[in-house]
Amino acid sequence: MSVAEALERLAALATPGPWSVCTDATGDTFVASMTDSAETVCEFGAGEDDEGQSSLDADAALIVALRNNLPTIIKALKALERVDGEGETK
Repeated sequence: MSVAEALERLAALATPGPWSVCTDATGDTFVASMTDSAETVCEFGAGEDDEGQSSLDADAALIVALRNNLPTIIKALKALERVDGEGETK
């Protein structure tokens, strides 16, 4: 199975997008689906990097950006697989 096929399979099983980074009243970061159900996708615990800065917002933003751009990522991977003729994960 190619990487693109694996991502397509996971995307079909995952909570529909688009997703958004949210903060609740206590300041905790979470990711929510921006569909009609506004379902919470994941919540983040406390975390800081070596300088004492929270990395949670960056983690959440990365997850959201990847999910929301997944169709474009899959399309690009398929194009590369056609060019190199490989397409299998190693």
